[in-house]
Amino acid sequence: MSGPVDRSAFDRIREDDAFDASEAFLACMFANNQILNECGLEWEDFGEDLHQLVFRATMDFYRSGQPVTPVHLKPFLPKVVRSGNDDIITAKYMTGLMSLGFNPATMQRLESSLHIIKSVSLGRQLARGAEVAAELAKEGHTLLRADDEIEQLEMRLKERRTRLAALKAGASPGPSYLAMFEASARRDGVVGVPVALPEVAKVLSEPVFDSGNLYGLLSSSGEGKSSLITQLIYHAVKEGHPVLFLSYDQSAAQCIRQMIAQVHEISVRQQREPTA
Repeated sequence: MSGPVDRSAFDRIREDDAFDASEAFLACMFANNQILNECGLEWEDFGEDLHQLVFRATMDFYRSGQPVTPVHLKPFLPKVVRSGNDDIITAKYMTGLMSLGFNPATMQRLESSLHIIKSVSLGRQLARGAEVAAELAKEGHTLLRADDEIEQLEMRLKERRTRLAALKAGASPGPSYLAMFEASARRDGVVGVPVALPEVAKVLSEPVFDSGNLYGLLSSSGEGKSSLITQLIYHAVKEGHPVLFLSYDQSAAQCIRQMIAQVHEISVRQQREPTA
């Protein structure tokens, strides 16, 4: 019932959220080195080269028992690092992060920032695994070689599952909620599947059908459930959201006829008998 989907409006944690979260974490880390004891991060969890460099140098210093500040790290990092189209002066950038870390509002973002970094990192790792599997399928290996490659893929997936289990064990509902809340806030509001009718949005007290929620509509037979659901489906598809419609008594063709009747005011009977 829907064509190619524009997922840009979906409410999810993205790479730009991970970038902001990485800056918030590094800022908190400079303000309080003790955070490194239980952060559970590895340098590969950061998507930006500069953040990877800073974190690797930070861990080397911290494991040797030395305090970690921009002044201590400066001799061990490049003076300038390229980020996108910009040249970033490393020492100045780290000093700015340290100042940011002493802001109480930044420290309050620590847990949700860790959640975002780990979630996006795991997504990157899974994407790389999928790319490897796709390349393997194209290369046409012998059975023995294919068996070896599949075994390697299984080992990597097992490692990912182990990491995911560790991340889930440390992720409480509070930080998970704050991570999604901050991601939505940076995009100027809640993002989800739009509600077609303002009356429904008023009843739900939500402007959208939020991801992760299950909504139910109950009424007696013949009171318009299917008609209402059809309106919601049409609006969602129109806004670029995929829809899976399951029904015991209504086919896909019947659903489409009902949409045409609602939108274009062509009755179901006229559609069935256009020459009548």
